[in-house]
Amino acid sequence: DCGDHVVIINTRHIAFSGNKWEQKVYSSHTGYPGGFRQVTAAQLHQKDPIAIVKLAIYGMLPKNLHRRTLMQRLHLFPDEAISEDILKNLVEELPQPRKIPRRLDEYTQEEIEAFPRVWSP
Repeated sequence: DCGDHVVIINTRHIAFSGNKWEQKVYSSHTGYPGGFRQVTAAQLHQKDPIAIVKLAIYGMLPKNLHRRTLMQRLHLFPDEAISEDILKNLVEELPQPRKIPRRLDEYTQEEIEAFPRVWSP
């Protein structure tokens, strides 16, 4: 198999804006009468931490037979634990798009005092 593979780690730590954990609903049908199922994003994420990312990527791919091949080249992991055969083949790591801000209680008192004031009271 030739082509690039994509490895995504820490899918357990995804975030939704607003109240989407309870408002966003994922639907499926079993094919049997009365088989329509709906589950919220929070319930789906609790059951399978990689499912939301997998469904989001699957929906973004082109709707043709090539989508199956592309999904086979996608490797999702809920935590930082990656299988050894995938880890030895990693070539490049993309940087985070933005730095994750720290909580206020994680700053020292010196850092808080050295922070520039926007206005003086």
